[in-house]
Amino acid sequence: MATAFARGGAGDAGGTLTSVMRDRHQAKAAYRLLDRPEVTHETVIGGHCREVLDATASPGDYLLIEDTTAIAYPGLKQAQGLGPIGESYTRGLWAHQTLVVKVDWRQDRARLLGLLGQKVWARSTSSSSSRSKHAYGSRQARESQRWMATLQQAGGAMHGTTWTYVADRESDIYELFQSAWAQVVSVKLRTFDWQSLVDGRLVGPEGA
Repeated sequence: MATAFARGGAGDAGGTLTSVMRDRHQAKAAYRLLDRPEVTHETVIGGHCREVLDATASPGDYLLIEDTTAIAYPGLKQAQGLGPIGESYTRGLWAHQTLVVKVDWRQDRARLLGLLGQKVWARSTSSSSSRSKHAYGSRQARESQRWMATLQQAGGAMHGTTWTYVADRESDIYELFQSAWAQVVSVKLRTFDWQSLVDGRLVGPEGA
C-alpha cells in the first residue's frame, strides 16, 4: 500500500489523497498510515537523504544548492499546523532544502542526485506589535540555523571529492562561513557585501 501511495503521489503531486488512491479501502489505509506517530517528515525522507549522502562518496565535484521556499495552502482554512508565509492572512508552510548536483566540468554535464536534507516548518503568529517585534528577532535567529544544519549533519566532503555550497544572500551568516571552512567546503553566495573567508575569519574589501 505504501508503495502504491508513493507511486500515485509522484504521478499527481498536486492531487488530493483520494485522487491518488482511487480505491476507497486503499485511501482509508493511507489515512491510517499517515496518522501513525512514526510517520514524520524526517522519517519519510531520511532514507533518500542517506542514499544521496552515500553517493557523494564517489570521487568528483558536487554542488550543494540550498534555498528556502514557501508552500501556500490558500484554500485550507480549517487545516491545523499552518502559519503565515508573508502577509498575516496567508497560510502555508516553509521548506528549506539542500539539493546535490554532481558536475563534470570537462564534459559540461550535471546530474541531480536528490535531497541531502530538508526542513519544513510553520511560523507562529503574534497578536500585539511588541510581541511581533520580539518574535521576529527570535524567529530570525532561530531560522538562521537552518543554513548550517545540513552541512554540519553531513560531516563534510569525502577524500577525493569537492563540495561547493551555493546559496543566496539570506545565507550570508558568519557562522555558516566558519562551518563550511571547518569542513573544507567551498562557498558561493550572493552576499550583501563583498567578503571572503581567510584562515577561518571573514575579510572584506578593506582587509583584502
